[in-house]
Amino acid sequence: MKNVIFLLFIFYSSVVFSQRFTFDFATHYEYYFNKVKYETVSYSNTDNPNLFLYFYTDEGQRTAKLVDIEHMQNHFFNVKREITKEGEVLLFDYINSEKKVESKFYKKEPIYYDFKTIKTDSLSKTVLLQLYTNQKRKKVHYSLELKVVPADANYFPNFRMATFHGLSERKELNYTENGLVVEAINSTKKKKKPHAKLLYSEKIQFELVVDPTILK
Repeated sequence: MKNVIFLLFIFYSSVVFSQRFTFDFATHYEYYFNKVKYETVSYSNTDNPNLFLYFYTDEGQRTAKLVDIEHMQNHFFNVKREITKEGEVLLFDYINSEKKVESKFYKKEPIYYDFKTIKTDSLSKTVLLQLYTNQKRKKVHYSLELKVVPADANYFPNFRMATFHGLSERKELNYTENGLVVEAINSTKKKKKPHAKLLYSEKIQFELVVDPTILK
């Protein structure tokens, strides 16, 4: 079912002049950060790996963040859910926007990493992601063992967006093969710990219609 989403305060505006964001894939991950478990839902566009709609709960309020990595902008909305004859409709109420500064966001803290396939079977493969402290890549700072299952597109950006605190919007950190991360184990130390797990994923038809004047 196709969901058409309107902001609460632009019902009077002409749809002709609205900006539309479409999403065709949804992932729901649980992940651990500072020993606390979180759950996140991310919508993505298979044709545009730099655009996400990210849902989370902030002080009991359902909140959405429209992430435009290419233009380095985030837009925040309160979200309310209504049930209509046509199905479920989400109503978005604009909160604010923030602009990322490229010199700080990308250049101040460059990252160095690589992916290595360490195990393969008929159902999945295990890929070791290692982040290094310097360009020579001699000292490992962080390691994740990723269980990746075959998919029709590269859904690693969904995993990064949902579970990589501090690195979620770093588009240069990207796995280049098609696949979907279903589990991640933190193997930085001798005692391995769970990092993230995919609860569900599905193809969707989701459209967010926004007054373009608020996104400038």
